[in-house]
Amino acid sequence: IKIFNFPLIDPIISIAIAFYIIY
Repeated sequence: IKIFNFPLIDPIISIAIAFYIIY
């Protein structure tokens, strides 16, 4: 799963991981 390069498959998961890493 890529974080800042959002994949077309699971963008919601990538965003969730991004927020998890930031916060």
